[in-house]
Amino acid sequence: MFWQQWWFWLVVIAIPIPIIIDEIESIVTLFRTDPQQVEELREEMVGLKHELAQAKADKKAYELQKELKNEDRQRIKRQSFGKEVAIIGFCDLVGFTPFLNANGDDKAREVLQEYNNMVRSVLDAFNGLEIKQLGDGFLFSFNSSRQALNAALDIREGMKDINSRQKTDLSIRIGLHAGEVIREDGDVIGSTVNMAERVMNVASANQVVTSEILKNLAPTPGEFDFVEIGDRDLEGFSEPKKVYEVSQLSEE
Repeated sequence: MFWQQWWFWLVVIAIPIPIIIDEIESIVTLFRTDPQQVEELREEMVGLKHELAQAKADKKAYELQKELKNEDRQRIKRQSFGKEVAIIGFCDLVGFTPFLNANGDDKAREVLQEYNNMVRSVLDAFNGLEIKQLGDGFLFSFNSSRQALNAALDIREGMKDINSRQKTDLSIRIGLHAGEVIREDGDVIGSTVNMAERVMNVASANQVVTSEILKNLAPTPGEFDFVEIGDRDLEGFSEPKKVYEVSQLSEE
C-alpha cells in the first residue's frame, strides 16, 4: 500500500509547511508593525467593545423601565381597601349610538379605537390612571388637580382632532371632582366617584365641568379659566351643588 511508502509521509508532512509558514509570517508581521498603530488599533477595539456594551445596557435599561412602569401601574390597579384623596374624572362620547347606527359597525369601531387610544395616551402623558372603560367612556383618577385639568382639556382637543381626521362630528363631555375614595381591587368607590359622574352628566357637548371643590384646588389663579354654570341638583345628593365649566387655558 502507498501509505506504507516513505515518500507518502514526506508529502503529508511537507504540504502544510507553507501554510504554517504563512501564518507565522502574518503573526510576526503584526507584531513588527509600528507599536503606535498597534496600540491605536487596540484602543479602537476597546472603544468599540465599550460602545457595544453601552448600547446593550441602554436597551436593557429601556426595556426594564417599560416593565417597571407597567408593573407599577398594575400594582396601583391591584390596590385593595386603600383610602385616599384623589381627583376623579369621567368622560364619554355624546351621540355615539346614533353615529353607529348611521355609519355602521366598521366605521364606529375605527373611530372608537382611535378615541380609546387618544384618551389613554393623554392619561399616560399627565400621570393619570385609567380605572376602567365604560362603553364609550372612561373612569380615571389623578393625584394632581393641574394634571387632571390639563388632561381633560387635552382629551377635548384630541376629540376635535379625531373629528377632523375622520370627517365626523362627535362630541365629548368630561366631569371632574375631588375627594376621598376607596380603592378596591382596581376599582374606586365612594360618594366622590358618584359626584364626579353626576358632574359629568351636567356637562353639555364638548364641555369640561368641575365641582366647586376641584375649582378651589386648582393651581395659581389665572392658569385656568372657570365659568360658573350655577347650582345644579345632582341625583343622589340632597343639596344643589355649584359646578363650573373649564372654558380654556389662560394665555399666561
